[in-house]
Amino acid sequence: MAVSATRKLGGDQKCIPLKDIRLNIFRMYPKETLGTSEETIDAILNYHCINMRARFPDPLNQRKNADWMTSPLFYRCERGMYRLLTQDEVVVFKEVLNEGHDIVYRDEYTMNSLRSVFKKIRIEKI
Repeated sequence: MAVSATRKLGGDQKCIPLKDIRLNIFRMYPKETLGTSEETIDAILNYHCINMRARFPDPLNQRKNADWMTSPLFYRCERGMYRLLTQDEVVVFKEVLNEGHDIVYRDEYTMNSLRSVFKKIRIEKI
């Protein structure tokens, strides 16, 4: 639901306010009751977002397998603003994650900094 609602708002191309994503879910799924409370929507975004502190189900073990690692879907542009990851960004993220680089475990980071690490990894492999 969150992916479809975000995409319909253009969230595959630009950052969308969280409140707009919520409202669009309510509009698109008016009869759905499971997973449509504001808290649940926020949690779903957080758990599938690659760059925010709330994605860690176990703050004491940030490397514990979680949704943001196995199903990365969202990027937090800034507080309260999200967009969908592109396929290229998913590839970049997964390679950096597979290399075990610390950037993916920071509370927050930018896509530019993730791409920079990705490029360094690629150069080192040559």
